[in-house]
Amino acid sequence: MMRHLTLAVVTAGLLAVPGRADTPFVKVHDKVNEKMCKLFGSGGIKGLAHYATGLVVSPDGYVLTVASPMLDTRNLRVHLYDGRRYENCKVVVIEPELDIALVKIDTKDKLNLPYWDVAEAAKMPMAKPATEILAFSNQFEIATRDELMSIQQGVISSITKLQGRRGIHEASFHEKVYVVDAITNNPGAAGGALTDTKGNLLGIIGKELKNELSNTWLNYAIPIQTVVEVVEENEKKRTVSIAEIVQKKEGFKASS
Repeated sequence: MMRHLTLAVVTAGLLAVPGRADTPFVKVHDKVNEKMCKLFGSGGIKGLAHYATGLVVSPDGYVLTVASPMLDTRNLRVHLYDGRRYENCKVVVIEPELDIALVKIDTKDKLNLPYWDVAEAAKMPMAKPATEILAFSNQFEIATRDELMSIQQGVISSITKLQGRRGIHEASFHEKVYVVDAITNNPGAAGGALTDTKGNLLGIIGKELKNELSNTWLNYAIPIQTVVEVVEENEKKRTVSIAEIVQKKEGFKASS
C-alpha cells in the first residue's frame, strides 16, 4: 500500500519561481495540482465536518493523506483536480507511527490519474536547509471543486526531530522532519505536498502541532524518504503486506 508512501500567498499562480527563468511558476503549479486531491468527511466523536489534502500515489486512485478522525466517516469524499467527485471512498490502512493513511477511491471507472511515484521520489537525497520549497494544500477549504490548490513559497529552515503536541495529545512521530520557513500547517493543509521549485516531491505536510519546548506552532513536513522507510520497516511485522493489499500496483513497487 503506502510503501511509497508541506503561499506565503494564496494565488492563482501567475508569479515566476525565483532562481530559474526556465521554470515558470504556473507550469510547476499545474503539474503538481494534477497529482493532488481534496478530502471531505464528518468523522470523529462529534461527527464534525472536516476537510484535508491528499496525494494521488497510483494511477488507479490510491491517495496518501494524514490520518485524522475525519476518515472515520460513512461517506469519505475525494475531489480530484478536474472536478470529479467520488463518494464512499475507503481507508485501506493507517500507519500509526507516522499518523498517515492510504485511501482508495471507490469506483469502477478507469481513472488513469497523474500520480506521485513516491518510490522514485524516495530515491533522491533528502533536501538540505536553505532549499527553496513550495507547499501545496487545500488549506482553509479554499478549494472544493476544480479550483487549484493553495500554494506557499519558502525555504527549509532546519531539519530536526519532531517534538510536538496537538491539544493534550503528543505527536506519535519523533524522527527528523523538515521545518519550513512558511506558515504551511494550517487547517486542511495536512496531507499536502512539499516540493522543490521544480515540483519534485520532498515530503508530506503534517498536522497542526505545537512545539513542546517553545509552545509555538510548527510548520513542518515529513520527508518522503522517511515515509517509505518507516512503512517498509513496519511491513515486516504485518501478516499481509501493504504491497500485497494493492497488488503491487505501479507506484507501490515492493523493494528488492
